[in-house]
Amino acid sequence: MMDLRLLLALAFLAVPAAAAQESIDSLPTLSVAATSDSPYFYRGSDGRVAVVGEVENSNELTAMSGVVVRATFYDEGGDVIEVVRGTTLLDVVPSEGRSPYIIRSASADPSILHVSIDVETFDSAPSRIPELEVSIDGVRNLGDIEVSGTVRNASGVPSGDARVHLLFYDVFDPPRLLHAETVNLGGMLPGGALPLEFSGPFNERAVRLVAVAESDVLVSQYVERDIPAQENLPPSRLVTISGVSASGPGGERARAGSPVDFTSTLVFMPAPGDLVQQFVYLVQVKRFGADPYVEFVGISEGAFYDSQSATASVSWVPERAGNYFVETFVWDDSFSALAPAGPTALVRVN
Repeated sequence: MMDLRLLLALAFLAVPAAAAQESIDSLPTLSVAATSDSPYFYRGSDGRVAVVGEVENSNELTAMSGVVVRATFYDEGGDVIEVVRGTTLLDVVPSEGRSPYIIRSASADPSILHVSIDVETFDSAPSRIPELEVSIDGVRNLGDIEVSGTVRNASGVPSGDARVHLLFYDVFDPPRLLHAETVNLGGMLPGGALPLEFSGPFNERAVRLVAVAESDVLVSQYVERDIPAQENLPPSRLVTISGVSASGPGGERARAGSPVDFTSTLVFMPAPGDLVQQFVYLVQVKRFGADPYVEFVGISEGAFYDSQSATASVSWVPERAGNYFVETFVWDDSFSALAPAGPTALVRVN
């Protein structure tokens, strides 16, 4: 199994972590600012880096439009590689409301390792009428996500260019925006309704779906739904990762140089005739902040012998203080997933 350990470690160490640095302009005279100092960013299949986050309009009376968000991409040494500007997904950010943004690097430069975000400019705008109504009737996780629902114009005015933004958030508190999709609907008559249908890939870390609709004159409230576990895992290969706990000298508040044990209970639901199932429990630790690399990958091997549960544990000795998040996975010895990505844990190392 030494080859498996090496391949597992290399496969996960090659994946950039989901943390980045974000700059927030906290001047009290500004009413539009970024909401998080840790936006999610990732490298797409084309090699370009995408950073995803949100801005908030703290003005109690005035909506804002023309919000320009500046993303600065840096290399490991902090030198600027490029600067890209983008706008929010919502054309108009309501008073005391928020809107996501997605900005992609212009190039596929592999030396991009850090990102900072600034809100550069914005203008006041007339408020849109809050009379679009979004209902989500179904959310299915088949590896890809399927969303169905309805958008209704509850106002007495015709509406043009209606669209729905689907936002995908992770499990953290506060949750981070991981991904966004826009579904264009077109014009809507007063009292009219249009079906909402979306099918496509999504980030497997997402556990919550949020939908918001807008048009040229209308806007909706935010509607939230949980994302269910994946439906189409083969029945003979279905394992549930029931939680992850961190234990050490300080529990979840660990100390550098002291071991921390990550433990999960694994529940196996075999098909008839399944007596033995080998598994590899994998723990991946990523560091928040300026270093977006995977800090640690550890594995624990085991098997279900005519049994439907097992406990797996991996030990990690952190080398430096900081905040970390921990991801859990269960694979078989041929690199096939036995379960969706499992629960995560947050660990602070002092």
